[in-house]
Amino acid sequence: EREMYDQLDQDADEWRAREIAKDIAKRK
Repeated sequence: EREMYDQLDQDADEWRAREIAKDIAKRK
C-alpha cells in the first residue's frame, strides 16, 4: 500500500510541475 501511495504522490508532483510550467508560459 505504501508503494501505491508513493506512486500517486509522484504523479501528483508531475501534474503540479506541469501546471506551474503552464502558468509560467502564460505569463510570458
